[in-house]
Formats: sequence, structure tokens, C-alpha cells
Amino acid sequence: MNKEWYILIDSKQEGPFTLLELKRHPLITPDTLVWRPGFEKWVPIRQVADLKEVFKDEPEAVPLEDLVKPKSQSTSDLKQDQDTLAIQLEPFQFYIWLLVIIIVILFVLIQTYRNG
Repeated sequence: MNKEWYILIDSKQEGPFTLLELKRHPLITPDTLVWRPGFEKWVPIRQVADLKEVFKDEPEAVPLEDLVKPKSQSTSDLKQDQDTLAIQLEPFQFYIWLLVIIIVILFVLIQTYRNG
């Protein structure tokens, strides 16, 4: 895939990107402005026929070497990954505590019903 697409995010030009990189970019929306050599002006992604795949849910084939070779990460990237993991675990802990509270309330209600 060719790195030929440029985007404007917060009035700053970023790129070039491949189609796969555009699909994975967390800040891209259908209204993000894109440009590539040959375009006269910046246009929203939704108006570019070649980019219709950017917002499809279908997974794109990833080269095997991208899956196999380890990618070096900086310390800040690792910290961000750890923070993301912690945030993702918090809802699970919430549901565990909610379940415990429901069980305790049911236990108290059953005991009250039996003794009352």
C-alpha cells in the first residue's frame, strides 16, 4: 500500500498515510479533510470514493511480518498502554461489586422473610 494520503487534524497536516493507517487512526471521522497528490483541494473523507473502506467494520489483511515482528515502544507508549488496560478493567470490577451487593441484599431479604 502506498503512503499517499494526508489529513488535517486540528488544522495541522499529518501524513502521509496508507489506507490501513487511515482506518486505524483514532481521530479520523467522515468529515476529516484529506488530500493526496493530484487533488486540487482538501476534501472530506466521505466525498472520496477511494476511501469508502475507511469506515467499514471489515478487518483488512495485515502483512504477516507486521504481526510477527515485535514493535519497539517507548516508555510513554507502554505507560499509556498500561493506563488503557487499567481503565478497561475498572468496569469489570464495578460489575463484580454490584453482584456482591445484590447477593448480600438477597441474603438479608431471605433471612428477614424466614425469621419474620
